[in-house]
Amino acid sequence: MTFQRKRIFINSAGHRIFVEFIYPKHRTRAAVIFCQGLRSYNNGFLSNAALRFAHAGYIAVKFDFVGTGKSEGLFEEKLTSVMLKNLEDVIDAAAAQPGIRRIGVFARSNSASLLAIHGRDPRIAASALVAMPVHYFRPFAHWLAAKESRKKGGYLYHPSFKRKHT
Repeated sequence: MTFQRKRIFINSAGHRIFVEFIYPKHRTRAAVIFCQGLRSYNNGFLSNAALRFAHAGYIAVKFDFVGTGKSEGLFEEKLTSVMLKNLEDVIDAAAAQPGIRRIGVFARSNSASLLAIHGRDPRIAASALVAMPVHYFRPFAHWLAAKESRKKGGYLYHPSFKRKHT
């Protein structure tokens, strides 16, 4: 099925971030925003889910956080505060679309934790939190103790960071 799409850039946290609206065949008043994990971007893991939601009659909203995908910025600038600001600005962009009355958020991995821990926007009518890390200390402590972890250019670095974002 072919969907009508609208691709835009919005200003967020000092950068331009990429946002894509995928419209279902019939008019709807509900949108679902898809939030990727820390190292993912809009064509990654949740892209098929977004298409299924559009097929089911929802406006699917995909976006790239600062420093990933088509958005401006460096990955190192993708801080918790920046990701939260990006999500807030995408909610604003979705709420500004004609006819949208309800907004849901489908958040995966780090995005799910951000949404759960840092509160909810009152405009969000429903949330789906998928593969949400709930306790960072143990995995992070293990990672810091691993031989392959080290500092590079003032940042913690791991060789797996060389792989492409998913």
